[in-house]
Amino acid sequence: ADLHPAQLFAQPSADEFMGQLGELCPELEPEQLRQLIVSFAGASHMPSTLWAGGLAEEVPRAIDELPDLHVVHVALLLSTLDVRDSGALLQEVAEELEGRAADLPPAGLAGAAVALSQLGPWPQEPAPGGAVFDAALQSLASLGPRELSACALAAATLGHSSPVFWQQIHGALIACVAALQPRHVADTLLALATHQLCPITLLEELQAQLPRVAVEMTPDEALTTAWAMSSLLLFHPGVLPGLLKTAFSAEMGEMEVRQLRQIALSLELESG
Repeated sequence: ADLHPAQLFAQPSADEFMGQLGELCPELEPEQLRQLIVSFAGASHMPSTLWAGGLAEEVPRAIDELPDLHVVHVALLLSTLDVRDSGALLQEVAEELEGRAADLPPAGLAGAAVALSQLGPWPQEPAPGGAVFDAALQSLASLGPRELSACALAAATLGHSSPVFWQQIHGALIACVAALQPRHVADTLLALATHQLCPITLLEELQAQLPRVAVEMTPDEALTTAWAMSSLLLFHPGVLPGLLKTAFSAEMGEMEVRQLRQIALSLELESG
């Protein structure tokens, strides 16, 4: 039978090799360390023997020497792995991203914002990200729909509350609303629902785009959009049934079932 990566790396021979690889990490170049993280992110599993046995200790050295976009890449990779118990290390990663924010191109800014939002929850308030979002505002004219929607969702997830940031991000999203793709609309609505912001003009523009993008949404995008709409009390009769039909077309886990129950409750409250 096929083994899950966690089961595979727990085999005695594999575990022993991971320990030996961990001991070699101090001798690896920063790019080699990045590629090592890439490999295990591809397997969606970081062996604890490797991580605690040497790799984690070398990550600060790697991100200190790697170029800007590679640091963002490492942060994004770490956000997909179960390493959140390494709080001090993740704090160093966050500080490195914020320190480089002013030099990041649009894709790098969006990547840094997403990484910070996924590496949490953060113990401190405010959460990291202020420097990244400030840099995003400075580069606002260069941000496309993907970067704008990603930054909005990351900021909402991190609880970023700057009124100036939200006013300008909302304005930029309105300006490019006709170019938003299904994922961008889903992320933007989720950002508004997460932060419980209700900018009337942006919401009206997004609702006007829903018939165009809803038919192209994946089940995940459809469920995200339907949940966000119900949270914002937006019940678009021409769109919501189709979104739910698309969402139901995929196999669902516990979280997805919970989201559908919340949507059903919102619909019940709205009708009753």
